[in-house]
Amino acid sequence: IFLYLLFFALISLIFLSNINIYDRYITDGIFLRHEEIIFYTLPHTNIYLTAIEIIKDNLIFGIGPKMFRIYCENYLVCSTHVHNNFLQILLDLGLFGLFFYLIFLCYIVYLIIKNLIIFFNIKKNYLICLIILLCQTLINFNPLLPTGNIFGTFSLTMYSIIISFLIFFNNRRN
Repeated sequence: IFLYLLFFALISLIFLSNINIYDRYITDGIFLRHEEIIFYTLPHTNIYLTAIEIIKDNLIFGIGPKMFRIYCENYLVCSTHVHNNFLQILLDLGLFGLFFYLIFLCYIVYLIIKNLIIFFNIKKNYLICLIILLCQTLINFNPLLPTGNIFGTFSLTMYSIIISFLIFFNNRRN
C-alpha cells in the first residue's frame, strides 16, 4: 500500500514538473478572454455550455447515464460525455443524484481527515499514505478540472482505489 501511494506521489510530481503539462492545467486553466470565461479550452467551454442548456430542461432527475451523446446532437457542440464530473452528475442524474454524490464526497473527505487524526500519533507511515490519499481525492474530485467519463472504467477504477484504501484504514485502526 505504501509503495503504491509513494509511486502515485512520484508520478504526480513528475507529471506536474513537466512544463507543458503545468502550462495546460495551471497557467492556461480557467482564464478570461474578451470578457468571457474560458475553461481550459474553447471546446471544453462549449461542451459545458451545451450541458448547461440540456440541464435546464432536466434539472431534477437528469437525462440518464451516458445519454449526453444522444441529447447533444441537437446542439452546436456534441461529445461522448461532459468532461466534468459535477456537470456530468448533474446532467445524468439531476439535482437528486448530485445531492447524493456530494454527500458521498463529504463522507470520503471526512473519513480521510478522521483517519489522519487517529493515525497522527500512532503510525507515521499510515499518516503519509493518508495524506497522499487525501491529495489524490481532492485532485480526482476537483470540480474545476476537466475529467473523463465518471461512469467510465478509468474514473470508476480511481474512485474504487480511494474507497478501498479508506476501508483498509478504517479496518486497520480497530
